[in-house]
Amino acid sequence: MIINKENFSIEEQHPGDTATKDFKVCKLGSSSSALVKFSIALLATKKSIDGESEEFSEYKESVFDHVFSYLTMHEGNFEAVFGESTNPEDFENIVKEI
Repeated sequence: MIINKENFSIEEQHPGDTATKDFKVCKLGSSSSALVKFSIALLATKKSIDGESEEFSEYKESVFDHVFSYLTMHEGNFEAVFGESTNPEDFENIVKEI
């Protein structure tokens, strides 16, 4: 599934590991991207969010807003794993260049 939003595309990745839901966010017209991984167990435990629910969609959107801002300000390829934290505002603290 590919979603285009403003100057970005979002594509769900399908890793062999079902413990995470992974999404690649690309800034259109550049080579910048971010791989964002969500721990399904952590979301269920800390936020009571099911990976297939409407709440997950809303949560994902709030995270992607931070990703869009970050990719607007930074060039490169990045990865963020929401493993310890489920707070979308922590994106800038957990993102790393790959």
